[in-house]
Amino acid sequence: MVTHRVVAVVGVAVLCLVGCTPAPVERPSPASAAVTPTPTATPATTETTPSWSAEQQAAVNAVEKWYLIYNEVMRRERNPNDLARAARETALTDAQKTYNQFGMAGLTVEGDITISELTPGEPTKKKRQTVLVEFCEDMTEWSVLDSDGNDTLSLDSKVVRPLVISVEEWPNDGWFVTSTTRGEQSCGGSES
Repeated sequence: MVTHRVVAVVGVAVLCLVGCTPAPVERPSPASAAVTPTPTATPATTETTPSWSAEQQAAVNAVEKWYLIYNEVMRRERNPNDLARAARETALTDAQKTYNQFGMAGLTVEGDITISELTPGEPTKKKRQTVLVEFCEDMTEWSVLDSDGNDTLSLDSKVVRPLVISVEEWPNDGWFVTSTTRGEQSCGGSES
């Protein structure tokens, strides 16, 4: 399974290639060098990336950042205080609680929870600027191990499921994940 970091790197590479690829240039062949070429229209390239507003893109970036930090913290590769760099409110409280419960039970984490099919909704103004992002969360490569190295997650927990995450903007601090709920979108037939 491709990890979130690999997906992000590949996505950036594709965007760079699309942005840096020169348009085709018509050059006369040596046989037709004496003939003046007539101008031809260069076909317009079709946009391959979604056309999201700045708020929608910021919300998607915040979700990606959250999962990167969450995975690293749960694997104990990063300071648990870093959870607050990407989340606030319920999302932060729940993640801190999970981290502490795992530590107190002597559980360790291997693998990544990966995400795909991120689709931001229209920005709304509630208490703060808010964007709901639908996505698919894949837990099939995530393991929570006991002290003997046995995976404590049941096979029923190792699923791809649809979720909706609320992302809010704090004007002086940026965008943060605040809560997650079950989604209704399709996740390739693997949702539970």
